[in-house]
Amino acid sequence: LFDIVASPITINLIKGPVKFICKKIKDPEFCEQAIETFAPVLSQLAYALNSTVKCAQFGFCSLPKIVIDSDVEYAKRVLKDKPVKKEPTPLNMTTPLQVLVFAYGLVGFGYKEGKSVICTIGLCCREDSPDTNDPRFKAGKFGHPGCDLPKISVESFAEQVFKLQPDLIFWLGDNPAHNTYQQKRDTQMDHFNFIARLLKTGYNGKVYAVLGNHDSFPAGQLDYYKNTHRWLTEGFAKELSSWLSPEATEMMAKYGYYSQVHPGTKLKIIGLNLYFMDFTNLYMWGNSTDPYGMLAWVEKELQSSEQKEESVMFLGHVAPQCRSATNSFGYRFSALIERYSHIVRGQFFGHIHSDYFYVSRSHEGEPIGVTHQIPPLTTRPHPAFRLYDVDRETYHLLDFQQYHMDIYSSNRDKIAHWLIRYSFLKYFEVPNMKPSTFDSILNRMEKNDEYFKKVFVAHSNFGSDGSNRPTGDEKRKFLCQWKTWNMNEFQHCIMATGNFGDYTHYFIINDLLIGNWSHAISK
Repeated sequence: LFDIVASPITINLIKGPVKFICKKIKDPEFCEQAIETFAPVLSQLAYALNSTVKCAQFGFCSLPKIVIDSDVEYAKRVLKDKPVKKEPTPLNMTTPLQVLVFAYGLVGFGYKEGKSVICTIGLCCREDSPDTNDPRFKAGKFGHPGCDLPKISVESFAEQVFKLQPDLIFWLGDNPAHNTYQQKRDTQMDHFNFIARLLKTGYNGKVYAVLGNHDSFPAGQLDYYKNTHRWLTEGFAKELSSWLSPEATEMMAKYGYYSQVHPGTKLKIIGLNLYFMDFTNLYMWGNSTDPYGMLAWVEKELQSSEQKEESVMFLGHVAPQCRSATNSFGYRFSALIERYSHIVRGQFFGHIHSDYFYVSRSHEGEPIGVTHQIPPLTTRPHPAFRLYDVDRETYHLLDFQQYHMDIYSSNRDKIAHWLIRYSFLKYFEVPNMKPSTFDSILNRMEKNDEYFKKVFVAHSNFGSDGSNRPTGDEKRKFLCQWKTWNMNEFQHCIMATGNFGDYTHYFIINDLLIGNWSHAISK
């Protein structure tokens, strides 16, 4: 059945009616481009569901026998020798290690100043967008909140990097523009290469980069069944090779993940490939059980760092706490964070286009880690990046400064206005960046509406004055995203509000179609 659905003949038969319906409600050109680009996704889904594991799970075939792996038993094994965590005191506040973090380059090569931000076909502010004389809806020199980032703004960001010369850079993925319906595999790497080569012209340090869900083609899809993803991982590895060790470069080329101890330090950087836990990658629907053994590899890397007394920072695009993260990966990753919380110094992710954090907790409820969601470099509404201060001895985070380009004044004056929008300790009115401090922020957000308003303004990348902040049940659901550290906990938190809202389909896909990790036995 799945083979019939996935056949080119069937796909072509389906295209016609879908295009006909699409053209009744959307621009005809958009329908043609979007359906031609994403039609193969149906084939991918059918192929994934035709895997032997999913075939047996759904009852379409009798073999192999499927054994469900227990996430709880995994956590018990990992945590059985958890050491008593000791908080070292940061020692070197005066000359910290500086780490610049950015995500979502989303370079709009087709961006056209003066075009309308309102259009009928996909991404606006482009050559094929309408003209407008209304200044409210006219694409400015440096971008517009309704569009992706022009090259000139990326170049302006690079100038900031060259001035700051941080000790190292974390680059969290998503580089092509959002015109996914017009993209081609042959040009998908152009955006990443543009940013990487631009940074190399004036930055002297190391850059650690990871894949974003928009970096693949089609967007969000990475085929680890047929090993057809190598064009992407090898392309990234080639451009990163001047920054990475030969071993890390080889890992990136093969699997899209890697680790490297930053030269001259005892700080290990672990770059994750989160296509291997994001269920919007339809290949996960066939068998989501630890593709390419990434989580097993992460556990070994953490064990090695513990033995060598190294500290660890994680980089990724889609966070394991994100709504589209599979249940088993999130649960097991959180168990590893708990077990090795005494050496994990930071977790940095993008994807959400907003500014916030997740607090990780132990099984006893103690705050033991923080996931930092980095706001976007693209215009949502103001291009932003962060500069973290890190203790040079213990590698604990000390503070960060959030930089942003004020898009409105920059467009008005025809010159990029970059400024420090806020410093974490001062803005959030806290003494340090310990997990318990972030937990106290959450408690204050729940109880103090004026403080919640202030945090919500930062969450919106200063695109809101806070008047539209959620209240009542909507506020409780909003805070569930901050307070929970894997999808299981998030689901329980949402259920307590009595209203699933727009999260229902996430739970259905995760629980019914993806399910827990499993393995097949033939007898």
